Amino acid sequence: VQKGYPIRITIEDVSGNVISGLNLSGVKVEYTEPGYQYQMIGVDTVKVDYSLSDLWNKRWVLKDVVVIHPQVQLKQTKEGRWLIPRFKKAKGLRKTGLFDFQIEQLALRGGRIDLSAQSDTVSLASLSLQGKLVKDRQGWHVLVSEGSLVYRQDTLQVLSFKTAFLFQENELKLDSLKLATNWGSFGLGGKIKLESKP
Repeated sequence: VQKGYPIRITIEDVSGNVISGLNLSGVKVEYTEPGYQYQMIGVDTVKVDYSLSDLWNKRWVLKDVVVIHPQVQLKQTKEGRWLIPRFKKAKGLRKTGLFDFQIEQLALRGGRIDLSAQSDTVSLASLSLQGKLVKDRQGWHVLVSEGSLVYRQDTLQVLSFKTAFLFQENELKLDSLKLATNWGSFGLGGKIKLESKP
């Protein structure tokens, strides 16, 4: 990954049973573009359960993934460019769906997300969710059956949320988003066009 993209991934420790599941501790993802280095993701522990026969037969299905205390930070330059890796379009074998994958049960516990834009920083704390993730030729399908978070910039507390959406290269198709908060209940749906500055 480091050869083709400005990121470095490190894992402090790996334990568990390679046949059925692994525990990854001290996971870090760092952005390494010269002059703009910073840590994008830090995770205390990732627990992964899978079927070895599925992986052996190139069925990229993970039965259960639990991410404990993920800390995500994304930064933007003064010119408005987000400092995240831009992945190249798939060629060759990737068009066959070989590297598509699915997480049947995905859980995040005690997470935090900081988005540091040009003018402000948005912080989401105490993030927890339960859902499912599928990556296929259409894009990223995300289903969150249960979740909660705290919006640090105000008194807003999301007591629960549910959502289902498809994330493509330049579009977010939001099937549904239901929020129950201390300010009331809300629901959203529709499409969002995503544009990035050069």
